[in-house]
Amino acid sequence: METSNSNQRSKQAIRCRNKVQNCGRKRVVVTPNIIESKPMGEHTCIRDAATCLDLSPSTVWRLIKRGKIKAHSNPLHPALTDANKIRRVEWIWSLIQEDTIQRHPIYKAIYDFIHIDEKWFYLTKKTQRIYLAHKEKVPYRAGKSSKFISKAMFLSAVARPRWNQYGQCTFDGKIGIFPFINMVATQRDSKNRPRGSIEIKPTKSIQSIMHKKMPKNIRELITTVEDAFEELHPKILTNVWISLQHHLNEILKVKGCNNYIQPLFGNKKYKNTMEG
Repeated sequence: METSNSNQRSKQAIRCRNKVQNCGRKRVVVTPNIIESKPMGEHTCIRDAATCLDLSPSTVWRLIKRGKIKAHSNPLHPALTDANKIRRVEWIWSLIQEDTIQRHPIYKAIYDFIHIDEKWFYLTKKTQRIYLAHKEKVPYRAGKSSKFISKAMFLSAVARPRWNQYGQCTFDGKIGIFPFINMVATQRDSKNRPRGSIEIKPTKSIQSIMHKKMPKNIRELITTVEDAFEELHPKILTNVWISLQHHLNEILKVKGCNNYIQPLFGNKKYKNTMEG
């Protein structure tokens, strides 16, 4: 009797569990062809996508959270001619070890390469998101102008780090980071400094980036950027160079074009080989 009663209870529990899973309204099913058939300009926001699908914006938002619809930031790529594509492929092939091309192509170590890049660093952001304690006082920030924020341009040069057979870093790849500034003597007296004092003036450029720290003046900004450069771990630079090789693989797959999805590998360990 006890065995039969336990079997009946287990069957009832299974039936109840199935009923719970099947309760509620049926989920909205979206046919991908509906969105794909519409021009790109007609579904650039949730409200437009809801109009295309004849659904409410809240339903579209739930579909995005479930992964049925994905948000995508579409970049504008530089137009490449056939000559540009051929030149890109030729340059990539020049980075491959010649004796491995016929078997399994392997990239050269490219230890003799130096990457140079210029970046703008702003003194602060116009709007800075921060997280505070429940009763913490809101910080107060002020500046002379919210449209013309002081900034400085830096030129950085890095190479691929080198490691010995014991996994020890023998060269961190950091050649240097150099601020583009002018040391100018002030022309007038002020309450902050007398006439003739040396003042730092940032130079001009076209690139800009934001940084996380909050220096108060150009001199502190230069020190902050230089300290961050020195704190950069060599493994991060190594991953950057190996990531470059994976990007080159994708360029070869599309025959020199730039219409490819950027590969994302997270913190995986890379190998100095070509894939695919």
